[in-house]
Amino acid sequence: MDENENLYVVDDYYAKKFNLEGNLLDSFKHLDYEGFDMGARSFSQYVYFSNGVGVVKLNKETMSVNDWTWTGGIAGPRGWAMGLDVVNLNGDKVVVFNNANILVLDVNLNKVASFQAQDEEDEVYATENLFLNMDKNRAAINSQVSLNGGGFLPNEDLKIDFAGIKQNAKSDQRGRFTQILNVPDKPIGVYDIKVEGVTSKMSYSMTFKIE
Repeated sequence: MDENENLYVVDDYYAKKFNLEGNLLDSFKHLDYEGFDMGARSFSQYVYFSNGVGVVKLNKETMSVNDWTWTGGIAGPRGWAMGLDVVNLNGDKVVVFNNANILVLDVNLNKVASFQAQDEEDEVYATENLFLNMDKNRAAINSQVSLNGGGFLPNEDLKIDFAGIKQNAKSDQRGRFTQILNVPDKPIGVYDIKVEGVTSKMSYSMTFKIE
């Protein structure tokens, strides 16, 4: 929230400005990458959002792009721009963080400082967003369909729940998997297919129609 009591949010398509009544005041459409987080400081003319690969700086008044920067090579390996906060330290300072490092940028999106997390053991992490795909989204009972997905931990045990029918799978070194499923003997209708990582507890689901 800024000094005018405006709220700023970002989704996979737009950065948006709302008032406290929930009215959309302005927006900026971004097409290349999904939005993760957005922040603004009171009495600053700028608002910032992260899109995975970098940070975008917008003018609060016009919601137009003022500047942007890639963060992948600035903070070290795996410098994804996910969480974001804006603080006042002699002007705007943008704090960008994920599970591997923290990066601080100034108002011109130049690097001020960075910190890389270090563990005694090698860190295991997902390298992409969760996703699921199927070769078809509807089929008759007892037929076979192919399910694939990714965004899980490398070599992670997975639990698949297809309309209450459970089976196991395992991701590869990239956190991806492919599994052939038998369409369960259920009444005609739309059912969920859910995949959950046993270690990470990360899950993703999609719908499927049994004909």
